[in-house]
Amino acid sequence: MALMDWREVRALSFSLEVRLLGPFEVLVDGQQVAMPAGRLRALLAALAMRATEAVPTDGLIAAVWDDHELPSDARRSLQIAIVRLRALIGAERIETQSGTYMLTCPADCVDGLRLLGATADAAAELDLLDVLSLWRGEPFQGVPSPLLKATAGIRLTEAYLTVFERRIDRDLAEGRYGGLVTELRDLTGKYPLRESLWERLIDVLDRSGRHAEALECYEEVRTRVADELGVDPSPALRALHTGLLRAETEPPQVRARTMPRQLPGDVRQFIGRAEQLTALTSALADHRETAAVVTNVHGAGGVGKTSLVVHWARQMSESFPDGQLFINLHGYGPGEPLSEGEALDLLLHGLGLPAAQIPPSADGRSALLRTTLADRRVLLVLDNARNADQIRPLLPGTGMVVVTSRSQLRSLTAREGAIRIALDRLTRAESRAMLSSSLPESTRSGSEVDELAQLCDHLPLALAIVAERAARLPRPSIDDLIEELRGEQRRLDSFDTGDDQLTSVRTVLTTSYAALPPQAARLFRLLGLHPGLSVSVPAAAALTGTSVSAAARLLDRLEDAHLAHQTARRRYELHDLVGSFAAECALAESAEERDCASVRIMGWYMHSAEAASVKLGQRHTPTRRDESPFGVEALTFDDSRQAMEWLDSEYRTLLTIVRGAVAGGRNQVVFTVVRSLFRYLLTRRPPAEALELQLLAVDAARADGDALAEAVATNQRGSSYGRLGEYERATDWFEQALDLFRAAGDVDGQATALGNIGMIHELDGRPELALAAQEQALALAGQTGEPAAVSSILNNLATTQLQMTRFEAAAQSAAKAMEINRRQGDLTAEAISTDTLGLAKLALDHHDAAIRCFTRAITIHHRMGSGWSEAFTLRNLGRAECAMGRLDAARRSWECALQLLDRDEAPDNPQLSRSELRCLLGGL
Repeated sequence: MALMDWREVRALSFSLEVRLLGPFEVLVDGQQVAMPAGRLRALLAALAMRATEAVPTDGLIAAVWDDHELPSDARRSLQIAIVRLRALIGAERIETQSGTYMLTCPADCVDGLRLLGATADAAAELDLLDVLSLWRGEPFQGVPSPLLKATAGIRLTEAYLTVFERRIDRDLAEGRYGGLVTELRDLTGKYPLRESLWERLIDVLDRSGRHAEALECYEEVRTRVADELGVDPSPALRALHTGLLRAETEPPQVRARTMPRQLPGDVRQFIGRAEQLTALTSALADHRETAAVVTNVHGAGGVGKTSLVVHWARQMSESFPDGQLFINLHGYGPGEPLSEGEALDLLLHGLGLPAAQIPPSADGRSALLRTTLADRRVLLVLDNARNADQIRPLLPGTGMVVVTSRSQLRSLTAREGAIRIALDRLTRAESRAMLSSSLPESTRSGSEVDELAQLCDHLPLALAIVAERAARLPRPSIDDLIEELRGEQRRLDSFDTGDDQLTSVRTVLTTSYAALPPQAARLFRLLGLHPGLSVSVPAAAALTGTSVSAAARLLDRLEDAHLAHQTARRRYELHDLVGSFAAECALAESAEERDCASVRIMGWYMHSAEAASVKLGQRHTPTRRDESPFGVEALTFDDSRQAMEWLDSEYRTLLTIVRGAVAGGRNQVVFTVVRSLFRYLLTRRPPAEALELQLLAVDAARADGDALAEAVATNQRGSSYGRLGEYERATDWFEQALDLFRAAGDVDGQATALGNIGMIHELDGRPELALAAQEQALALAGQTGEPAAVSSILNNLATTQLQMTRFEAAAQSAAKAMEINRRQGDLTAEAISTDTLGLAKLALDHHDAAIRCFTRAITIHHRMGSGWSEAFTLRNLGRAECAMGRLDAARRSWECALQLLDRDEAPDNPQLSRSELRCLLGGL
């Protein structure tokens, strides 16, 4: 029963998404799968279009092969394709039932089925924009199945057009015409004989006052229908035409008002930002007659907020027939922010009011602005705002207001209901496109452009500056520019345009930094000293010597100013160029303050890593401590999973800490951190990486004169060589560790080293030597009764007894080890000893008991996130299942083990390799 429960948990956590609307895509657990072009795509597409239904074999064959391409044994070919497909998306996802196959993922995981479901009930209330967002282009692109394209493809296209027309009708009913002409012209070009699209295009043109164009459209569709179908347009189209002819005889209404056209020019080539453009258009759709719709486009300096808003506003000019107002509030230098009175004066003049009519007080001007805009459809763009107080007096009672700011203006959202639209760096593809559009064709090497974009941190301002420089330099200088940008010391110098305006990255960042309150500015400077790519709230508290709550408030202030961004709960990151700027700002601190901050953060990471390793069940041999405390409060962890998750998030930072400590001669930090990482390195990192760190720890301990620390590091280094299968070198290091433990008088350490020597003898096929070493180790461990040492040696003893075919003795040794680990709450060690007990039970032909042991071990490994260990036990589980004749179950276990090794990019070694798993699968 435990086995079934585990498989159910695995199946639930294994998600699949198939995208058929546009280029064919498959995602497994959120990661895109490289699906080979050809039959497998057609097979998966056919199954996906009938997800959760049993699809007959003949129907799949027809979808995958044309009649003239049909293989001689089509059913056998289909079976082979099913096996290959299962290997790519997971065997659990395709079920076989009496001549049929079924994809078990929910219909919601297939975009085509979601679209069809949305159109099933014409009266249903739908989020039409959400449904339309599924459409990425013509269905089944990249799927070689004429049958699917001729049947399901037509159904999907019809469903899309039906939903699109419902959205157009809704927009027309609510008076939203902006952008509809462009959309409808595009679709009538693609589907020229769909008269319902032409009806809507002509209607939109008529409502927008473009009667001549509406008449031209009618004539275009009338001619096309007559030429291609030989019939007249539909009655609905003819009725629209009659209405247009009647309207031409009516006199036009002329608006006797000033219509401001203050938008700056659009950028020469606008790239990307589809999500934000859609969000702005959606905000416009929320327009109401009783309140203003305020939208705040916020982001870091130089990220392109103004360019985005101007580009969108020019596209949507039809939606604002009474004009567009634009004002730069100068919230972030140079100079002082625009005052309330100055801003109101500029806006009222822009609306055509003479100076004599403008009241002297700010309150009077604010009231007059609301009155003047009350019955007009005017767009108001308030650019470069400092804070919400600068904005509030400028808000009209109704209409559309778009604000740009480096602040999130949270109070404006809380009080005025402002919609926030965040603008971040460009994507990799967008950055490449921006650079390529400005570079000579001869310099558009893909790798060079990608590296330039990365070095520019994908910041539009930096990209524009580098593109301008690169475009006027000869080809060899492109390489020089890349080399210049690689230098971290004065990297921002490369983005200096040489003027005083906000066209220099350093100047833009300086104006944001200058607006920070003093404590937030200090944190920003000290973040320039932080060794990692991201910082947690507790780490920021240690860095600054403040409380965690104070550090959280200050980081939130930096996020609001877009000088930091939150990447996960209570973790923040500085973009590359912002990090370089913070490092420059850190030089403003005194040398003493910089040194104290470095000591605090190193100490915090060192003690936190120790606390994490204890929760992972790692035994620590006391070592000599520095007399002076680090003065920081380290993290504590509730359980081993929480400790492992912290080590996952901080591992790269811990590596930087170790290397920085080596350079700074802080030996205790080096060997303490590396020692604390032992179990993490054992289960999460390749042995070669562990060896590098452990050698640093050995050297640091020797330099510090700490013999016990040197013994621990030496012993750990031997374990890494053992994982690599280099048994002779492993034995050498374990024997050195044994001598060091003896010299230090550490009995537990001696027992551990002897037990490890025995383990290497066992792995090397010398069980008699292994047994002698392990029995000696067990006797030494018994002198002190240290549970972790005793259980480890008992487990190694059990594996040796298995090799010597002493199966009952092995089961007893493993059971004792498992019981000790369970009492101690050491989950990792419990899983290892439970796996060993399972092997003993399997050798004794106690198959049910073996499966229970392996399932328990797998559950723990999965919970701990140890992919390699989980794969190791899955290999053993498959053997037990095979022994019981459960061949399908064994196949699933071995395939899952292979997937885990590939997912974690785990190297092969003598204990577990992909070739062994493939041989086991081939033997079935």
